[in-house]
Amino acid sequence: MKMRLYPIAIRLWTICILALLPLGLLIADNTVIIEKECVNGRVQCEDEYENYLKKKNSKKSFFRRELTKRRAYPYIDKAFAFLANDNLQNAISELDKYLAVDPTHELVRWYRLVMTSTHEYSSKLIEVASDFIEQAEESGPALLIRGNAYIKTGEIEKAERDFLLARSKDLYGHTKPKNITWILFNLAYNQSDYENAKKWLDELPVTEKNSPRYMIVRANIFEKIGQQDEAINSWENLLTSTDKEEQKVRALTALGRLHEKQGNDTEALGYYLKVLGLTEDPQVRLNAAEVAWRMKDYRKAQLLL
Repeated sequence: MKMRLYPIAIRLWTICILALLPLGLLIADNTVIIEKECVNGRVQCEDEYENYLKKKNSKKSFFRRELTKRRAYPYIDKAFAFLANDNLQNAISELDKYLAVDPTHELVRWYRLVMTSTHEYSSKLIEVASDFIEQAEESGPALLIRGNAYIKTGEIEKAERDFLLARSKDLYGHTKPKNITWILFNLAYNQSDYENAKKWLDELPVTEKNSPRYMIVRANIFEKIGQQDEAINSWENLLTSTDKEEQKVRALTALGRLHEKQGNDTEALGYYLKVLGLTEDPQVRLNAAEVAWRMKDYRKAQLLL
């Protein structure tokens, strides 16, 4: 099997790096729920980085390429044979043998890193990624893998460092700066660093700022830092821009709660009643009854209960 055919086999295992990153930011009850997702919901990795590594390897002298191939080809063949049988551990072991012969072969080292990243997030993956990053001229995609591994091992500062560095690198089609910005937002939010989280939100492109996800997280951030009027504006923007009942209910409930906090009982009751016009929610019904009672509208409070 020639080297140029190996990418076809490895692509079966090259899960999109974004699938390994916590990009799904769904905030419910002020809690960030992290989902692993690819852009557009499935594998999106492109061949650009792999092609870059192949071209770089082809610049070696003909003699060196042929000598290395003759000394190391059995390990590559065996690695992909193991891979075809879902035996990742032995496949990685064969790639290690290849790299003992030719430790500078970046494409093989990349395959080894990707294989390792598909089945573990540990100090071992960090070690393999760090080894690759130290020797590679262009290491953007590898920084994403290591950054996510740092998240899994709880080393958040190191993860943030890697994602910040990756943001300035060529990522060869694996992801976009806006996706890394969402990751940095997520890291800050989970650390209760709401001011920094807001900073990352502000750096998102205009196209993202028109999305329901942006409006929801922005509203939550403003509520966290005590800027209730700004939070109300964000929920109102969502309410006027979405046709989805679930999002309308969420916005109306939040608006009712925020107006109640501000002592605007008439507005709060109006929003709660709109929620109940769309769906039955016992907690919202109770909130509405309490507001009505406080307004001395005892008949309405009784009807709500």
